[in-house]
Amino acid sequence: MSRDTPMTADVEAYRERIATAVTQAIYNASLVDVDGEQRAVLNVAAICDAMVVAMAAIVEPAPACQTTKGVRELSETIARDLRARVRQMRTVYEQTGRRAIGGEVIYPS
Repeated sequence: MSRDTPMTADVEAYRERIATAVTQAIYNASLVDVDGEQRAVLNVAAICDAMVVAMAAIVEPAPACQTTKGVRELSETIARDLRARVRQMRTVYEQTGRRAIGGEVIYPS
C-alpha cells in the first residue's frame, strides 16, 4: 500500500490542509466565555509571536537554514509571501465584506 507524503502528494492540497488546521487551532485556542457564549478573541501580537516560534522550530533543521545567509533568504521570502497574501485577503474582504477568520481581534497597543 503506497502512502502519499508531503513530498509526493499534491503540495497545494497539503498546504491547504495545514493552513486550515493551523487557523482552526488558533481559533479554538482563542475561545473565551462571554456571557455564557464562546467567542474567539484573537490577540494578534500573541498569535504572530507563536507562529514565528512554530516556524522557527520547523525550518531550523532544514539544510537551507544552516547558514545566516540561508535564514535571511528564507525570512525575506516569507515576508514577501506574507505581504502578498495579506493584499489578497484584503481584496477579498473589500469585494465580499468577509474576513478570512472570524472573531474579535485585539491589536497590540
